[in-house]
Amino acid sequence: MLQAVCKRIEEGKPREFSMEEDDTIFLRGCLCVPKKTVVKMEILREAHRNPYIVHPGKIRINQDLKQSFWWMQTRVHIAKYVASCGICQKVKAEHQRLAGLLKPLEIPMWKWENITMDFVVGLPHFPRGEDAIEL
Repeated sequence: MLQAVCKRIEEGKPREFSMEEDDTIFLRGCLCVPKKTVVKMEILREAHRNPYIVHPGKIRINQDLKQSFWWMQTRVHIAKYVASCGICQKVKAEHQRLAGLLKPLEIPMWKWENITMDFVVGLPHFPRGEDAIEL
């Protein structure tokens, strides 16, 4: 991407990109962040752990970062970063309606009238290849 942008700027066709004297590239006034994941993660870490706004959600981080930085798929990276934050997952409230009251099952009239089984699935594979438990 950097080479294509540099070529456009040299040809006189910046198309919303500009280059400073120290070879930093801007898109509509926002700093273009290189593809290096380390740089993006550091920017996200700083924005997410800001001491003045502790653990803002993905919408707030996106609003703050789009004023100063630009890279491809910014929203996707922000959403993944916020989703991986354990503190945000514990603290942030879900905005859903309450499920309602639990309804108990009817008591059968006769023994063995109803037979049910519970399964616990999604476990790590056992030596024989099973990944479920029958209760």
